[in-house]
Amino acid sequence: MISSKNFAIVASTSGSVVSRVLVQDPGFRAQTKLIVTDRACGVEGIANRYDIPCHRINEPYPLAFGNKLLETLELHAIDYAFTFFSRLIQGYILEKFKYRLINIHPSLLPAFPGMGAFEKAWASNTLFTGSTTHFIDQGIDTGAIIQQSVVRIDRYHQTKDAIRHELFLQQCASLSQVAHWLSEERIRFTENNGIEVLGSKCSDACPFMPALEHDIPLRLLASKT
Repeated sequence: MISSKNFAIVASTSGSVVSRVLVQDPGFRAQTKLIVTDRACGVEGIANRYDIPCHRINEPYPLAFGNKLLETLELHAIDYAFTFFSRLIQGYILEKFKYRLINIHPSLLPAFPGMGAFEKAWASNTLFTGSTTHFIDQGIDTGAIIQQSVVRIDRYHQTKDAIRHELFLQQCASLSQVAHWLSEERIRFTENNGIEVLGSKCSDACPFMPALEHDIPLRLLASKT
């Protein structure tokens, strides 16, 4: 059953993943009620383009930023916030918004947490990397995992930029898919900080676990533009 959820984007980046999903997923676009930044960045232009309220928090200290972010999310009645953020979020918000702050990290956690994950994976000569969508907790990319996807690193037949773009497409698909699951209230919590998506499946043909299952995420993955 679909329920109405209010989403926010917390970002300090260009917002390329957010922009692409807003274009191709009208449900996500309708549910995105707020964009929050900590600096002048590309995602503010995206907010203007889609007439989404945008609030900049000019606060250099993580604890003070977290407190102001909590106030802002509550003021706008936000249910879940997706983060594309280059700073740690700290403070009471981690309690008040437990299992409501979601990060999409460009690696197969627990491998390569923190900044520069793709570059670290490339430099390590690993054969696989990927994307991890997880809830935020007090650690650095240590929260409960909702979904992961795998990208093969084939240095002999693909360029670094091509592999990075494949990872980008997977992040777009995950953002849309997880937003669908949250709206359908299908994400449940298990013992030992685990996550279950009710009714989800695993597919050998899809590099995601749990598998993508809605048309829009599948299109976001398949489209190269």
